[in-house]
Amino acid sequence: MAIAIWPAQAATDSARSCKGTIYLSFDTGSQSQAEFIAQTLNKHHIKATFFLANEKTINGDYTLDPAWAPYWKARVAEGHAFGTHTFDHVYVQRDLPDGRIEVKPQFGAHAGKKQVWSAAQYCGELQRVADRFKELTGATLDHLWRAPGGKLTP
Repeated sequence: MAIAIWPAQAATDSARSCKGTIYLSFDTGSQSQAEFIAQTLNKHHIKATFFLANEKTINGDYTLDPAWAPYWKARVAEGHAFGTHTFDHVYVQRDLPDGRIEVKPQFGAHAGKKQVWSAAQYCGELQRVADRFKELTGATLDHLWRAPGGKLTP
């Protein structure tokens, strides 16, 4: 019986001595849990970072459509942070020898089609989120970026 109690006690002692900061972040996704997430964050007075892409939602619209403006405005008013996740949720496929990159958007006019972009084109894709966020909320997007799929390029 003492063995069963020891791990619980050790975990409690570790929790008391644990110091640091935890960063909670969300990607837009289908927004199926959007209201639940907002309610939970508010209930516990927690701030998070939302990484925005114009992804298809469970409502059949997209996360950066005007219909979602009230949701994003409310999160801005609550003091959350916001970063870009590329407008069309663009996955980097690979670096090319000439300095360009091969990408594959998940949404938008070129969804599912590999394309070759310059660094400037990729930066423009990041800026599209900032521009739309400003249109929807009147707020400025934070200088944060999360690469879809975690795939990076120089």
